[in-house]
Amino acid sequence: MHPEELDGMRRSLAIGGSLTRADTERLLDTCASLRAEQAAIARIVAELGPSFPPGARSPQRTGADRRGGAVRCSVKGTHRTFSPGDRPTLALVDAFAERGAILAEAWQWWATTLTELDAVAWQRETRLPGWDVAALSAHASLLVRGLSVLSSQPLDTEPAVRSACDMLRGFNTPGGVATTIADAIAEMARRHAASMQPHGLVAAFTVTAPQVIASLEGSGPIVIEYFGNGTFPIAEAMSIAVLEAVVHGLDLCAAVDWPASSIPPSPMHHTVGLLASMTEPVSFIEAATGRTSTPVLPVLC
Repeated sequence: MHPEELDGMRRSLAIGGSLTRADTERLLDTCASLRAEQAAIARIVAELGPSFPPGARSPQRTGADRRGGAVRCSVKGTHRTFSPGDRPTLALVDAFAERGAILAEAWQWWATTLTELDAVAWQRETRLPGWDVAALSAHASLLVRGLSVLSSQPLDTEPAVRSACDMLRGFNTPGGVATTIADAIAEMARRHAASMQPHGLVAAFTVTAPQVIASLEGSGPIVIEYFGNGTFPIAEAMSIAVLEAVVHGLDLCAAVDWPASSIPPSPMHHTVGLLASMTEPVSFIEAATGRTSTPVLPVLC
């Protein structure tokens, strides 16, 4: 029932009129629809609980959705509409959209910074043994191309590893891939850098990265096989990509005397949260507040 119809009924009753049987039936149908929608919203909010995405407003109806019981959620300008049966994915989709925005910021910082480098800067040594700026940039670009491939390979399965924190913990356990394939990764970066001119490394972030962000937006919050390390939500792979961009961004800043504060706050804060989540909570809190001298860092090799 449209608002104009309700206003007409209200005016009719105000001047002593009465509702027709058809009007009464439409009014009852509208009330039933509103009750069903209210219950659907309550179920969604209960399911999301404390995980309702930061920055998200409560689900709201829109004019176009009055009859279908659909709800809309907004996260920093991103809007999605779901019917009550779309259990999902309200939190999942909007958190995914925000994750994509953070990753886009991080990659845009790389695009801007690399564009500013001169020929001498590309040859500067970094604080990572055996890597100059070109090798560091080549390594940083690998996840740009990697996420492009992953976004085109969705799997119809549950993730074996559910969070970036768990995946990174697995990488950094004794005998994990962070140590067993470290030398191979370092050599791959050197070879990749040697095979490309600086403008090709810049293009990975100025040209390819925006295309990958668009591809990720198109794929949505799918599950993928994470480079042979188990099935994994692609949103969590994006979280690791943000961390990689920030950590190696700091390596780049140190090598070329670029201010670390130039890295945008959102990727930086995301990285801080992810690294903190890898620690044992009590030990981290007590160390951070000066209540213990027991070391809790580093959490990554």
